[in-house]
This record gives sequence, structure tokens and C-alpha cells, in this order.
Amino acid sequence: HVPCGSTSSFRTVVPLGSHDCMDYAIKVAVNSQMTSTVRTISANTTNNSTVFTRLIKSIMEKEQVLRKQFVPVYEVAGYNFKMENDEQKNRNLSAVLRENIESFICEDEVAIVGSSLFSESPISEKAIVSELIEQYAKTKNESSIRQAAYQFVSEYANIALPGFLTLLVKYGIGLEGHLQNSVMVFKNGQPVRMLFRDWGGLRIYKERLRKNNLHVELYPGSITATDDLKEVHNKLFYTVFQNHLGELILQVCKEFGLNERELWLEIHQICNRVFDKLKADPTLTENVACDREALYQMKVEHKALTKMRLDPTKKGYSYAIVSNPLHEFK
Repeated sequence: HVPCGSTSSFRTVVPLGSHDCMDYAIKVAVNSQMTSTVRTISANTTNNSTVFTRLIKSIMEKEQVLRKQFVPVYEVAGYNFKMENDEQKNRNLSAVLRENIESFICEDEVAIVGSSLFSESPISEKAIVSELIEQYAKTKNESSIRQAAYQFVSEYANIALPGFLTLLVKYGIGLEGHLQNSVMVFKNGQPVRMLFRDWGGLRIYKERLRKNNLHVELYPGSITATDDLKEVHNKLFYTVFQNHLGELILQVCKEFGLNERELWLEIHQICNRVFDKLKADPTLTENVACDREALYQMKVEHKALTKMRLDPTKKGYSYAIVSNPLHEFK
């Protein structure tokens, strides 16, 4: 028995005291439905955890500049019960160990998972993101809180997007970069680097991985590696742009009176700079054109969580077709 403290992720706990496992967070199985999924852990996720860690490590060794601001939180072990014809035990007696976020933090820094940014601060009773922006304005000596809010979102996206888009364009990896998996590190209210975690839901376009002479041996039955690039686009664009940046923009605009269109234009310009930089490599010209076209299309598929919740027997994801706020700047 190891005493643990809770985190913002319902099924992830961190050991307390002086135990040997203090350096790790432990993701456990909870047989309860959250959003569209029962939060047990599949054998695929537990057995692929260290496989993905080795893959991401090999990639980040090549991306020395990128890794300064886009930092992986590695999964160091995974296990599950294995018994034929007993899926309940196989999915419920399982866990994944990953590095503890605290080990990534330097003095005077604070790491805040994206899903907590909009929670009420126990200090000021404002949203935590509002506290950060007020602190950011003081750090930057910015008299206009509205301008400070705009610059805050811009700096946040300038740290996050090069990582997500580079892994997609160069390696065919669509990270599940939603708010719960993305942890920004702040210093005096200023975003300084992003930690990305949880490999269970990512998608890999096999052709791009092969062109980099990279290979992964996945657990039998894994759906992670695919020949369908659209599936990878959907994974990244829904989680990063619709869930993550979309919510950040919405909440900052509501709090500080900014125009959503202004911030989406800034996101578009940041993406273009990343694409243009990647396109300087002639071997990536086709990938950049393909991904840019997908990102700026008029309509996009938005994961229909309520529909999926109402029909738990349905295999795969359900989507609703929605307008893309990036399209008008194409």
C-alpha cells in the first residue's frame, strides 16, 4: 500500500512521503464512464507505453531545438492482468507509471495542466488563467490588461504549436494534445515551456514514420498506427485546436473582452510560420501542403462526445461537422 495524493486527472495519483516511487505518477484503472469512455486501461495502452517512450525519445534526440520548449513526460512502465475470457480483470487490474511533473520544475516556476487553467483560484477566487495574465502584465510592464491577455495567448501558442505540428509533419504523429494532457510551465505568469504526456490516444501515420527509418512494434490489436492520414489529422486538430486552444481563446475573450477572431488570426499566423519553416526542407514540401490544407479547410469534424456517450456500444468515434475558425484566413 502506497499513500497517494490526487491530481486533476481523476484516475492519476502521486505517491506521498518518502517512497521509492515518488518520482512517478501512477495512472490506474477506474471502472466508471467519463465523457464517452469507461476509464479502465487496455492492454494496448499498458504494453505500448514504453514502446512509445522509446519512439518519442529517439525523435526528441533529433529535435534538440524543439525539446527546449516542448518536453515529453515519459511513461516508464505499464502492466495489466492477462487472462483469456476475462476482459473485466484484464482492463481493471492495470496501471501505467509515468514521470512526475514535479521533477520538471525549476525554482520560481509553476506547472499547470490546461484543464485547471479555468478553475477558480483558491487565493483570489478568479480563474487561474486570469491570475496568470495579471501576473504576466506586471512582469512585462504592460499597462493594458487587454494587450497583456492577447500577448499571453500568443506566447502560449508559440510554445505549443511548433511541437505539435512538427511531430505531425515530419513524423506522422498526431498527439492527443487536449487540455488534460498538456501542462504549461509558467514563470512570473509567462509561459516558458510545455510538457506533453499520455501516449494512449495518439495516432501514427505509418508512411511518414517509415520515411524516417523509425519503427514501432505495437501490442497486437492496437489501433494507434494507421494508413489513414485523416484519422491522424482528426486526432491532432480536434484535441489541440478545438479542445485546447479553442477553450483558451474562448475563456480569455470572455474575461478580458478580446475578439475571438483576432486570436484565431494570430493562431493562423503562428501555424503558417511553423509550416514555412518546415517547408524549407524540400523532403517535407508535400507533407506541409497536405497538412496545411487539412488544417484550414472550411468544415472540420468535431468529436461528438454526447452522441458517443448515448451509444456506448458504437465502435470508434462519432463526429459532428462544424465551421473552422481558421478557414477565413487561408
